[in-house]
Amino acid sequence: MRPKRMQVAVLNITTHPHTPAQYIELFLRAKQERVVGLAHGDRHAIVSSFSKSTSNDIELWTGHLNSFVDFDPKAPWLNVERGEAAAPNEVASVQLPEDLKPSMKQAFFAFAPQSHRFVFELDSGLGAHSVCRAMRLILNNKKVRGELPEVTVTIEQERETLERIFEMQTLKHLRIMVTRPNPDDFGDEDEEIERRLERQRARKLTLTLDSEKGQGLTPDDETRKLARLAMSNGRVFAEGVGPKGPQKISTENHPLIGTTLYNAVTTLKDVAFVQAAKEVLTSVFTKVRK
Repeated sequence: MRPKRMQVAVLNITTHPHTPAQYIELFLRAKQERVVGLAHGDRHAIVSSFSKSTSNDIELWTGHLNSFVDFDPKAPWLNVERGEAAAPNEVASVQLPEDLKPSMKQAFFAFAPQSHRFVFELDSGLGAHSVCRAMRLILNNKKVRGELPEVTVTIEQERETLERIFEMQTLKHLRIMVTRPNPDDFGDEDEEIERRLERQRARKLTLTLDSEKGQGLTPDDETRKLARLAMSNGRVFAEGVGPKGPQKISTENHPLIGTTLYNAVTTLKDVAFVQAAKEVLTSVFTKVRK
């Protein structure tokens, strides 16, 4: 039997102030309150389970993110046989229980409270941007967030995309957006930006550089540090000229994807997912320090 492939992506979830226990409490409340977040279109998501994993080498909490289709039953209905709007008496016969939702899909997720990273399965039909949107809405719901300030949710992005930006033959425009990081993630670079934003009571920092006419940008070390930080805490957008002509690159369109292969006969899917989560978390913290 050919091995099965599993792909995962990662979100960075940050609060200020923050402790591992505080992050865990956020997810426990999200599950308890059954808060729903819009993912895309009519598809919504909910944290349906959340419990501590039995993993020994890293603290992980695992669960399921369930998505489903929700719609306004009072909106116009279509009678497909007649090809026209359904009559009021036809719609009146439709009874939809409030606690039943159609088109359910389920994805594994794992949360590492020490690094506040949320790893989720991509094979369930929800992409990285959809999950990011849903989790941002869920965790910032007043029932979940409580008295905390805004919970920031960002996509962990490929470092290779940033390399492509800095390797452009002519870099004409560079925009870096960084939200306030947790200073214990990656050392001095995080601490410096975190203190700078805190002093100015700022939630995020945006740096925009445009080149002189007929010239290309030459980003210095400080700009490159800020861009690296944005791979976990923001995004970078660039315009310039590459080997094949004009280019526009947004790192947000290139999430970090972890891929693992497993034998479905000998390995349970949830076990394979936990292994994939550990591998991608290792990748995040190895690449960012390079």
